[in-house]
Amino acid sequence: MKKISCGVLIVGSLLISLFAFALDQPDPASQVTRIADAYVKAYIERFPENAAFAGMTLPHNDRFLDNSVAAYRAWEQREDGWLNELSKID
Repeated sequence: MKKISCGVLIVGSLLISLFAFALDQPDPASQVTRIADAYVKAYIERFPENAAFAGMTLPHNDRFLDNSVAAYRAWEQREDGWLNELSKID
């Protein structure tokens, strides 16, 4: 009887540990939503005219697109970062 109760305790502890680990993992849908929200916010900042033409709410309406090479490369790096984050989601 003691062997059975020890086995049940060990199996129960393992199940609880696995359940706690599963709760610790972020939900893929919420990860995608977080990245999409970050993209839209950055898009509005990077392309204010396009956002205004699309009817998006702008935090301020006093800028135009920075079309410099440095700004373009910075935007590409941000896109690469979002793509990298998305590729890690299972």
